[in-house]
Amino acid sequence: MKVEEIATWVGLFTAVAGSAINYGITENKVANLESKMDELYNVTEIRTMEKRLTTLEVTQENSDLSRLAPVIATIEGQINHVEATVKRLESSVIEVQNNDDGEISNDVRINQSRISAIKIEIDFVKSKVDRINQKLDRLRDKGNPLG
Repeated sequence: MKVEEIATWVGLFTAVAGSAINYGITENKVANLESKMDELYNVTEIRTMEKRLTTLEVTQENSDLSRLAPVIATIEGQINHVEATVKRLESSVIEVQNNDDGEISNDVRINQSRISAIKIEIDFVKSKVDRINQKLDRLRDKGNPLG
């Protein structure tokens, strides 16, 4: 064998070995990359989540939210009714506060004048009773049989 033939065989062998080594390195890098991708993007977990999301979308009408919607609407209606009642009562309170109390003041003045007149009459009657008592006392002192 000549040197040229040996060199050709060595060259072919080196090329095949280099390709095999390159293939092995590439496979190793791909495996490492897939393991890192699995850590970041767990495909089975993503598929499970997609399935759950699809199930939630399909069964939304049968969920608790659909059963709670009428209750929530009823509560909102009651809140609106309470707010309307509060506004009505507030306006009633404002009306009572704004009522003219002149009529009441007038009645109080009339009653005070009546009380004063009654007091004067009572004082007058009391003074008459006192004078009658004084006259009776004088009659008794004089020995009057009526006293």
